[in-house]
Formats: sequence, C-alpha cells, structure tokens
Amino acid sequence: MFKWAIFLFPLISNASLYDYPQTPSFPLTEVRMGHAIEDNYKWMENSNHPLLWDWVKRQQEFTNSVLDQQKVQEFYDDIKILKEISKKPMTQVEENFLAFNFPDEGGEGLEKKDEYTIKQESIFGGDLSRVTISKDGKIQDILIVKFFEKITLVGDILYYITDRDTVLGGSTAAIFSHKIGEKQSQDKLILETDRYDSHFESVKLDKEYVYLIESNIYDETSTFFKLNLETSQVSLKRNFEGQVLTSLDDSHLIIKNYKDSNFGSLYKYNINTAKQDVLMDEEFNVDSVLKLDSENFFVSGHKNAAGVCGTLSIVTGDFTAIDLPKEGICYFKSFSTSKGLEIRFMAPDTPTQVFSYDLEQRSLQLVSYQEYPIKVEAQRVSYIASNGQEANIWLYKKKGQKLSADTPLILYGYGGFQVTMMPYFNPSDSLSWLKRGGAYAIVSLPGSLTYGMDWHQIARKAGRYHSFDSFAAAANELIDRGFTSKEKIGMTGGSNGGLLVAGTMQRHPQLFRAAVPMVGVLDLLNFDLFGAGKYWTAEYGSAQKEEDFEHLLKFSPYHTLTAKEYPAVMVMTAEFDDRVVPMHSFKYAAKLQEVQQGSNPALIYTKEWAGHSSRTGSEDGKIRYMASMYAFFATYLGL
Repeated sequence: MFKWAIFLFPLISNASLYDYPQTPSFPLTEVRMGHAIEDNYKWMENSNHPLLWDWVKRQQEFTNSVLDQQKVQEFYDDIKILKEISKKPMTQVEENFLAFNFPDEGGEGLEKKDEYTIKQESIFGGDLSRVTISKDGKIQDILIVKFFEKITLVGDILYYITDRDTVLGGSTAAIFSHKIGEKQSQDKLILETDRYDSHFESVKLDKEYVYLIESNIYDETSTFFKLNLETSQVSLKRNFEGQVLTSLDDSHLIIKNYKDSNFGSLYKYNINTAKQDVLMDEEFNVDSVLKLDSENFFVSGHKNAAGVCGTLSIVTGDFTAIDLPKEGICYFKSFSTSKGLEIRFMAPDTPTQVFSYDLEQRSLQLVSYQEYPIKVEAQRVSYIASNGQEANIWLYKKKGQKLSADTPLILYGYGGFQVTMMPYFNPSDSLSWLKRGGAYAIVSLPGSLTYGMDWHQIARKAGRYHSFDSFAAAANELIDRGFTSKEKIGMTGGSNGGLLVAGTMQRHPQLFRAAVPMVGVLDLLNFDLFGAGKYWTAEYGSAQKEEDFEHLLKFSPYHTLTAKEYPAVMVMTAEFDDRVVPMHSFKYAAKLQEVQQGSNPALIYTKEWAGHSSRTGSEDGKIRYMASMYAFFATYLGL
C-alpha cells in the first residue's frame, strides 16, 4: 500500500541560471517497499490536469527561444531536400539479365474482402488505430482498436484481435467478433489471453478454424490454440517452447527457440504431435522466414552486427547464403514463380539497392538503386563492453573527412528488448549532420541480440547498468582513438534508447557535452501503469514486485536525478505518444530543470499532433523535430 502526503498548494521551482517557465511542484511522498519516494511532479501523469498543457506550451516557447533558429532552418532545409530525394523513383539499371516477372507491391494497410474494404490507420502514429469499413466507396463503420490484427471477414462479421484497454476497460489482449453497423461496445468476446502482458497473433486460417499463438517474447513457452470462431470453442491447446515465425502447412509451424542455443535454432513443429525437428541450429539470429514454395523459405537475420539472408530447404535442412556485396542489411522484397527473388539491400555507406537473385544459378544482379549527393564512409570500431566482451561500433563520416578531437560526434544506441542496431544508411536521420562535418556512431550494446541471447540477458532487469556503462565505454573508445573529445561528443536514442541516454548520463555525467533522450522510459517506478508499459515488465522488472523494486529505484532516471552539473540536455517527446506516454519526459524535464547546476540548459521539446515514432505528425512537424535535435547538437558540440 502507498502512503500519500499531498499538500494543497503547489511550490514553484526556479532554476538560477536559466529563466525557465515556472513549474508547479506539489510535494508528495509515497512509501513503497519501505522507501520514502518523493514525487513532486506526479501531477504530470494526469494528461487532463488543468496546468499541464499550458506548461507544455510555455516550455516549448522557451526551448524555441534557446535554440538557434537559423541552425534549425538550415537543417530543416537539408532534411526536406533529402526526404524529397528519398521519395523519387529509384534509378533503374538499363541491362538486367535476371529481370524476372515480379509482382507489383500493393498499397499498405488496405484490404478488400467480398464487398467490404477494410482500412487500418494509426492514430497519430501510435498504438491506437482507426479501422474504417467501407462498401461501394461509402463508410459503413469505424472501430477504435489497439494492437489491432484482422483475422477474417465472414459476410458482415469481422473477427479481429485487439487490446481490451480500448474495448471493455480490461488489460488483456482478446479476440472479438463485430457485426458491421453495430456499436463496438456490443462486440462479442471470443477468447482472451491468460496473462495481461501476453498478446495474440494469428498464424493460419482455414474454413472453420483460426490458429493462434499467445506469447510474450520473453516466455520460455508459448501457447498454441485451434479455435472455432463461430462457436468460440478451442479444439486444441498446446504449450510449446519458442517463437512462431510462420506456418508451413495445416500441421506444422516454423519456430525459433533459444533454449540451450545462444544464436537460436529453427524447428519444424508438428501441431498435432508436438514433435520438433531441427532445421537450422546456431547459424545466426533469424529475424524472419518467408515461404517460397512447399520446400523452400527465404530466411533473413543477422550475425555480428551485419545482415545475413538466403534460402533454406526444409527437406534437407541446407541453408544457402546469398553472397551480399558488402556488410549491410538485406530484406525480402518479392518473389517470382520463375524462381527469382528480389531483395532490398542497404549498407552503412550505401543507400537502398534492389537486387534480383536467381535461385538456380545463385547469381545476384543489381536492378535499381538510390542516389544522394552526399557520399558516406563507414568503418567498424571495436570496444570492450562492461562485461569484458569485445563489441562493435559503426562510425559514419562524410567521404574524405579526417576525424580528430575537434570533430563533433553523436553517439546513438538502444540497448534492450533484443533489438540489434544494424549498419544502415538513413539519410533523414544523419546525412544532414554528416554534410556539415559531424560524425555519427551506432553502438552494439548489451540488451540486443548482436552476439546472441547471452548478450541480451546480461542487461535485463538488475543488469540494466551493462547497457549504460557499455554506452559510456564506447564513447571513451572513440575519444581515446582521437575521433572526438569530451567537449565534442553527444548522445541520443529513442524509447528504450531514451532510457539509455538518461541512465548513462546519471552514471557518467561528465563524459558527454550534450544529450537528447527521445520519447524515453524515464520513470521506472510507474512505467507499467501507462501506455504499453505492461508489456515491458519482463525486460525491466515491475516496481510492484519487491524483488524488482530495488534495481528499478537504482536505475530510474527520474528518481535518481540529484543536484549536480549535467550535460546540455534537450528531452524530446510527442503529445500523443501512447506507447511511452509523455509524462515520462514531462516529469524528467521538470525535475532536471530544478536540479541542473552550472551553465548547461535543460530543455524539453514536445512535438504536436504526433505519436511515438519520430516519423509521425505533420510533414513540417516531423522535419522540424529532427532539425531541432541537430541544431541543438550543433550549438553545444560546436559544429
């Protein structure tokens, strides 16, 4: 139980060196797990609080007054041009002897079934979606859903998966049936997950049954269901180890399992007998498997921070890797019945290229490619992570540039949720920075799968510090090699990467000159009460459990802020972020302004009418968001 001490009148915090907008502070103490936790900005968790949005507006005006608007405009102009280039058709190679008859790519998010057209659109780029059902060009129905997946449409009955938060006020994922034209509140609940932090996905549909998987990405086991949608009866329920990647046929699934396997193994799983046959063992981390025919699959993944892709025979178990032009990322694009593949390829120094691949001759030929006016060089740099393991940094610069201690450098990382930072070329994220002589670096961190499941596990829960300290170790490596210096290095990351930035800053406040935590998980004692936080407890732990509380209190950026000199900081969030709700950033920025010592600013930038991703919001808002970040770094890193 919490004990609350709430004063009726707010105190007003004022920083001495910056004339920040006044922030109401309501003194409050929670007693949790025997600790007295001060949380004077808890009122910001209420998105309808009458003081909140006026505070956000005044903070944004203040941030805009501190940012160099000329620099913002310069980056804005560059990013806008780069985005326009990215939208242009790719340059075609005139002679392509492997030009198979590939199908055209269809429109995203639009599906026609019988006489109805179903369109799903994310609301403000978040987890909530609007599903519009039309007939003969006229809207028949609109549903509001969360983590939506359409299963099937039978006549005028839509079967779908959604989180119950948006339907019945619960906290589980569930399957519903909806009769088109009726109120969504009348939808029939067919099946819900056993755990609040699990989710459903459909892997196969036949005339009578839907095949479902209930899983949490951290569970050792998942649950398979064979469900009759019409009767709501489950005819088969079976627990199995692993993560389903796709279905093979009526009786088999392709699953990935990390049990006793650091890099994961692929299995053919028999639904009826529960028998598992190994297809590929410990070769690399598999991300996706796509069926080409009854015997062959296209498999893509990564190993040692570089992409791997090829074809796998489920009959022989033979994997044939595609010999890529260089280290990079490869994706499936399309498949031709004449035994040809199209793949997308991107390297750290190379924009997107499309290749055709002859499955019989095993030959690769360039079909089309993107071009940008700024040429990039990239190199691998090794560093020693906090656990003593050698790890990888990808370092980017403009072609021909010589790096030195005077080079402004931005360090980027994520460090959690098994997400591997792959070498990629992303013009909207860094090209405008490189153009002006800055450098950019992406770090492979504990918490990812770069070096297998062991690499992920060491940064979970109480091991979270491994991602923070390894990020700092990577920065020190680049400084020691003379690529930059403490006065010229900054760091950024988004979502869990926002936690990474703030957590690293707490443990190494003098290492970086500037920091930008974007849409970060910054309040680790309350994260699972908001947005999608319930799905993250296996990664962070839960402050509602005594065994997790101590390490969360130790690592929570908001709760560990104390009066000291921090780097120049600009916290970035979005007002309609429903995944990592903006209260994290609001509370953190307010407290940082209260405790920041020295001459560095503590700013907050809130993007309007936008969600979690930096690519949400109006076109102008998206560009200005990124331009403001680079302008901030340009000012404080001296670009």
